[in-house]
Amino acid sequence: EGLLKACKKKMVFYEKFIKHRTSENEDNYKKYKNKLSTAIRIRKKQYYDEILDKNRNDTRRTWKILNNIIQKRMTTLEWPNYFLNSSNHKVNDLINIVEEFNKFFVSVGPSLANEIAVPPDADTFNNLINSNINSMFLHEISETDVVNTVRKFKNKKSTDINEIDM
Repeated sequence: EGLLKACKKKMVFYEKFIKHRTSENEDNYKKYKNKLSTAIRIRKKQYYDEILDKNRNDTRRTWKILNNIIQKRMTTLEWPNYFLNSSNHKVNDLINIVEEFNKFFVSVGPSLANEIAVPPDADTFNNLINSNINSMFLHEISETDVVNTVRKFKNKKSTDINEIDM
């Protein structure tokens, strides 16, 4: 109700501005129009917050509300009659359009990579890898290897914390 009264008041300011085109009337109209737009925006946000909160457990209803907010309509897409290829020639045939799109997406990566300037003093990948002479490599060990090694141990009377012979 308050917004309706405010809209009517805005129309009064507008009519006054149209009848008597003064900078004062124009300023009054624009200021009121901007305040009203802000108030409508705030009230709209409050309304959708309330309605979404009320329907937060109903995903189908929530999606209907969200689609209404963004004004998503089920419309058919209309494609242009032609596309321009890389040499600015018109391509009308569907198969040729598909091939031109494929050419573009296959070549876009390498062409962008070629545009990247590499400084002459840049390290190559191999130069960035530090070799460590103190490193070691262990071959893969199977369960059988472990069992055979354990069987070679001498029998002792001492046990570990789990009472297993060492």
